[in-house]
Amino acid sequence: MESTASQENRIGYGISITVVCPVIALIFIALRIYTRAFLVKKVYWEDYTIIAAMVFSIFLDVFVVIVPFQLTQHAFAQNLQFMPAVCVGYTTTHTLLKLSIVLQYLRICVMRFERYFCYVLMALLGCGFCTFVAASLRSCVPLYALWTPNVPGAQCLSPWWDIASLSWIMAMDFIILIGPLFILRHLTIPWPQRVVLGLVLALGTLASTISLLRLLSILGLSSSTDLTWDAVPSSIYGVTETNLGIACACVVTLRPLYKRLRRWSWLSSAGGEPEPSQVEQQQQQQQRAKRRRHHQDSAAITVLADATDETETLGDDVELAVLNTHSPASCFAEESSCGSGSAKDPTALEKPPPAWVRPTAAAPSPALAVGNQGYIEPSR
Repeated sequence: MESTASQENRIGYGISITVVCPVIALIFIALRIYTRAFLVKKVYWEDYTIIAAMVFSIFLDVFVVIVPFQLTQHAFAQNLQFMPAVCVGYTTTHTLLKLSIVLQYLRICVMRFERYFCYVLMALLGCGFCTFVAASLRSCVPLYALWTPNVPGAQCLSPWWDIASLSWIMAMDFIILIGPLFILRHLTIPWPQRVVLGLVLALGTLASTISLLRLLSILGLSSSTDLTWDAVPSSIYGVTETNLGIACACVVTLRPLYKRLRRWSWLSSAGGEPEPSQVEQQQQQQQRAKRRRHHQDSAAITVLADATDETETLGDDVELAVLNTHSPASCFAEESSCGSGSAKDPTALEKPPPAWVRPTAAAPSPALAVGNQGYIEPSR
């Protein structure tokens, strides 16, 4: 009798999965909230959305195994009463989870095309959510015909609606997974960090793989003679898929916590201040280089200002000397104005000006150029 009862019961098989998976997801949710609230000190919309997804995931776990306690015993009518609640919880959890990821994409987008891409994804998520929730609530008209056989005039939807819902979820998973290919190439972060971030975001492929396994199990139910017994693997896949997706979505946000833990490990091992990370060292080097350039520019401006003052003073003196020395009136009016020669001596006018007065042809200054324009050639 005991062996027959064990064969007719899958309660332990379902309970263990639906307890372990939500606990793991809750741990990652707690780490994410701690990181955002206490380390980053800012909580974003995607954080609130992932919390709501976790709430509906727990709701889904309860209705999959704990509330319909006879799920693993061949009780067809009792279990079908919870099917609309399970379908609504599953669709809502996936929609909120994907919306959280898209909101995170939208926050780090830098290009207009990428933002439009995120808006389109949000619109598709909203349309799919409304469509499949309405289909779950109207799976049979009247609804009690879902678990009550032989209801006169009852109309129920085709089982292919469940396959269509899961196919839509898998398609959205694939579209969201290729989103980082467009977003990461425009981020101003080093390439190693881009690769690590892309690999972390690619963890969502695990949830997509479980979705594929669930789809295969649902397709196998079409030939089943006992749906409540054969539907247990599909339900377990659904619970694992949602909680694993939540955990993977939280891993991306835990980098500040990882840095803090690494600093604490340095403090505990070395007993002093931890060494700065590579990014912090680069920032410190950039700040030091910026300060050096600032001091160099200030010194260059001071030297240039002093040189300009000296050039202007020398230029005024040279210009005045050129005009006074080569003026014919001054040469004939006063003998000493043209040097040692006499004013009546014709050779005195042919003497060139002194070397300190003559402008250099190689690099004339602006003051000498003005002096050359005012130079009066003596009449011969």
